[in-house]
Amino acid sequence: MASPKTVAICDSCWDKYWHGRVPYRVRSRPEETCDFCKQTTHSGIYVRRKKDALRMGEALRMPESPCTSCGKILDAANNISEDGTGKPDPGDATVCLMCGHIMVFDDNLRLRDPTAAEQENFAGDKRLLTIQEARGRVMKDKTNENPDR
Repeated sequence: MASPKTVAICDSCWDKYWHGRVPYRVRSRPEETCDFCKQTTHSGIYVRRKKDALRMGEALRMPESPCTSCGKILDAANNISEDGTGKPDPGDATVCLMCGHIMVFDDNLRLRDPTAAEQENFAGDKRLLTIQEARGRVMKDKTNENPDR
């Protein structure tokens, strides 16, 4: 695994990814490129980032489709990739953020359960592992906020 590097981040991306947190800023604020959105910034904010880190793209509207495990109606998806661009194609995997169930987009971009062969192909997929790890942190935080859940 690659070691983290320190990268510049603009105020907009800081607020998007670390909403509500107050950033530490360096006094000298040279013109730099935000490592997340590639815009020029003088923010003076830096974060540690893995060199091979995956990025989440903007939410895309999808045809409404229920999770095949918990029944939650899902109508959006985000692409996880090296550059955070792209959109789902038939056969791509997705994760229900409510229950963590892994599904596949069909030819109409509706959700279905993966076949046995698809499950084997998804085993160890860096994108799915990243999503499940992030989902686990969010669910843990929500549980800590509301212990009665």
